Amino acid sequence: GAYAVCFPRARVVTAVFLLFFFTLVRIPAVAYLGLWIAFEIVRAAQANPGLPGVAYLAHVAGFGAGVLLWWGMGGNDEINR
Repeated sequence: GAYAVCFPRARVVTAVFLLFFFTLVRIPAVAYLGLWIAFEIVRAAQANPGLPGVAYLAHVAGFGAGVLLWWGMGGNDEINR
């Protein structure tokens, strides 16, 4: 979560699969994280509550915790190197 706040213009390389082929594309990290959060919420909605499985909303909460911890520790968008 803090990564998205600290590096909002960063791009990540990801593989896109099309049938039997794939290509590598660079997409904004914020867009990737937004899609990831959306997929986690969809998976949580589709999960069977009677069966053990992955706690998808815990992943989303961890993302939010990262942002809150960064902010609570006096974070700013300038990274000291």
